[in-house]
Amino acid sequence: EFDDPIFTETSTTTSYTPLNPLAYEFYVWRVQAQDAVGNWGPYSPLERQFFVSLHKSPITGTSTTNTRPTFSWNGATGATSYEFELDNNFDFSSPIWEYSGTGKSTRPPTALPPGTYQWRVKANNTAWMLEWIITITPTLPAKPVQVSPANKALLNDNTPTFTWNAVIGATVYQVQIDNQSKFTSPEQDVTVGSLLLNYIASDLTDGTYYWRVRASNSLYAPGSWSSVRSITIDSTPPEVPVVTAPVDQTSMTNTKFSLAWSKVKDAVRYEVQIDPDAGFPLPPSDVGNKTTYKPATPLARGVYNWHVRAIDKAGNASAWSPARTFEIVAGVTGADPTQEPTAEILPTEAPPTIDPTEPPTLEPTVIPPDLPLVTLESDDPAVMQTGVWTAHDTELASGGRYLYSSGSLDDALTFTFSGVQLDVIYVKHPALGQFIVEVDGAPLLLADSTAPEAEFGVRGSITLGAGEHTARLYPLFGTIAIDAFEVQTQIAPPVVSTPEPTTEPTAEPTTELTSEPPAEPTLAPTLAPTSTPLPVLLPFGDTFDSGLGWTTSGLWALDPQAARSGMGWWIDSTQREQVSTLTYSGLIDLTTAQNPQLGFWQKGILSTSDVLSVEVSLDGGLIWWPAQRQSTLSADWMWQTVDLNAYRGNVIALRFVLSTVDTLPEGALTAGFGLDDLLIQDVPFTPTLVPPTLVPPTLIPTDIPTLIPTDVPTLEPTESPTEEPTLAPTDPPAEERQTT
Repeated sequence: EFDDPIFTETSTTTSYTPLNPLAYEFYVWRVQAQDAVGNWGPYSPLERQFFVSLHKSPITGTSTTNTRPTFSWNGATGATSYEFELDNNFDFSSPIWEYSGTGKSTRPPTALPPGTYQWRVKANNTAWMLEWIITITPTLPAKPVQVSPANKALLNDNTPTFTWNAVIGATVYQVQIDNQSKFTSPEQDVTVGSLLLNYIASDLTDGTYYWRVRASNSLYAPGSWSSVRSITIDSTPPEVPVVTAPVDQTSMTNTKFSLAWSKVKDAVRYEVQIDPDAGFPLPPSDVGNKTTYKPATPLARGVYNWHVRAIDKAGNASAWSPARTFEIVAGVTGADPTQEPTAEILPTEAPPTIDPTEPPTLEPTVIPPDLPLVTLESDDPAVMQTGVWTAHDTELASGGRYLYSSGSLDDALTFTFSGVQLDVIYVKHPALGQFIVEVDGAPLLLADSTAPEAEFGVRGSITLGAGEHTARLYPLFGTIAIDAFEVQTQIAPPVVSTPEPTTEPTAEPTTELTSEPPAEPTLAPTLAPTSTPLPVLLPFGDTFDSGLGWTTSGLWALDPQAARSGMGWWIDSTQREQVSTLTYSGLIDLTTAQNPQLGFWQKGILSTSDVLSVEVSLDGGLIWWPAQRQSTLSADWMWQTVDLNAYRGNVIALRFVLSTVDTLPEGALTAGFGLDDLLIQDVPFTPTLVPPTLVPPTLIPTDIPTLIPTDVPTLEPTESPTEEPTLAPTDPPAEERQTT
């Protein structure tokens, strides 16, 4: 408290030496500064301590595994002899070892048992020095291995969590965080119990910090410090992007327009949300570092809301830009202004013309009415069930009930329909998982039905080309709950009649009248690849001996030592917090394949927290779909197959992904994964491999009046029902039924 300081001195320099020798004691000191006009500032916040003592080594507070350490001290002026005492009691009531003589060091004659000891020295002309403490320990804990954050990590969290692996024999762990790499004055210095392998830092301001950890044993003797890692904290979000196109509240017929916004400093990627709901419940789309975005599939007619935000390297997201709206309306699709104009093609011969009795007039654009909607309940007989599905009655569901799966990945719902848009209506709940919707064999929708609370009426939409389609819905993992399907059916375009001439043509007008309506473009569910070279045909194989044709990110490497023959790919899974990809540079043509199968040789040791994925893309690499996932692998070379039937009829991209992001469980073993000799081929069907093809009934049968809207003449059966059937029963049955 400095109530009775030994001395208080003033100095004009930044150091001070006492005028008189200090006694052999323990001291505390502090300093304050004065400005030119005599104002004194506060004292230094950290009070420094020091000993004035003859003691030399071992330094007080240290630990050693040497059971017969040497104790040494400095000589005192004028002294002719010294006395030494070592005891495990602070009052030195029963010394374990004593020495008296002219020497300046001594060593116990026998080994000291593990424990904490005090030692002191005095000269024949001094009093006893203040005791120093030493701990004799059998073994010191090993150096801890830090887990996260990774070294030189960039974080946007001001209270990051520091984690490390357990050390055998540890009783406590000491963690230090400092803005200086030498840890001269740690910002945070804490001790946690042996069962807690992490520390959540108190609030840290933005900047660079260093951290380390060490373990202490049952005698609280510390081992060596871990290596020093650094982190940089940046919690400042980037600026909000400025939207540039299209103009707010615009109407357009172009269903494949582009959105645009200004570039933001420090942004590394952007996220866009397009949603009919102004509350934006749909997840955002990651568009990378581009400042334009074109929807992957054409949008249906209607009003849409959209906004964009920027995300920096640390993961900070800006606020969303002010929401804008646009409307997709019917009419001839306008040209995309972002595309290059094409040369005009002139006919080689003039087409025949007619001379109408009256001058021709141009008909205005006919806007057809909204396409009719047909609702198909999930338990309708037109929906074929595979696996085990259970019906549950509730007033919250469409039609009074929904189906939920058994949790098996073999569960599926399949049906055939004719239409240009399919909506899947499903239920969200904390206990539910994810599912995929395939249309005509191509996976077009991945839906996550996990939510903090139960939610009914959630929709996932797929826009399609006109014609008949087959949809198949199946879980990706977990149990799923499907309520209904809503189909936007197609209708015939309006026909413009052709005027007939009353006399022979006498002149050739330049305007040609035709009875054919404008051709409607077919909107394919997948994007046709435009990159070169041309896609490779099946069979396609690669021994990886050259490594050409593949691009890598992360830890994938060609290694002859890890190959089955020649060269092969190997990835080290002991390096954590990594996501590494091995991507085929070209495209693979499955358009004519009937039973495409991927095979390759593999070996490796992977833990439960490692995930090896084989992934396929249908749009040249914008969206990747998992074709197969593996973990907990422990095998020498074995042949692995992946069924690609879900992607037949398409041109695909292919990649392998190893994720080691998750923390390695204690005691878990992981080493790496090897890949060699890949082959993709069209394997002939055999009865033992492929079950008979099931063709469910079409969605618009004439004998199911519940599926035919009464206000669309083109969809009515030959004999109209006398009254409109009710889709939902007035008294839903209370019991549940299970179908297989």
